[in-house]
Amino acid sequence: MASFENMWDKFLTYDNFLLAWQRTVNVTSRMIIDELGFQIFAFNLEANLKDLIRQV
Repeated sequence: MASFENMWDKFLTYDNFLLAWQRTVNVTSRMIIDELGFQIFAFNLEANLKDLIRQV
């Protein structure tokens, strides 16, 4: 169980979520329907990522 919790703690980091955001935004083959939603989320990116981590 400790191993699972350790992996979970490594997953729930700001840097990990920031990397996921950067990869999502930079994928050239993506089909973004809601470009405005991406821009709104990015406007307050740090707070939004921290809130997302807290909710997960």
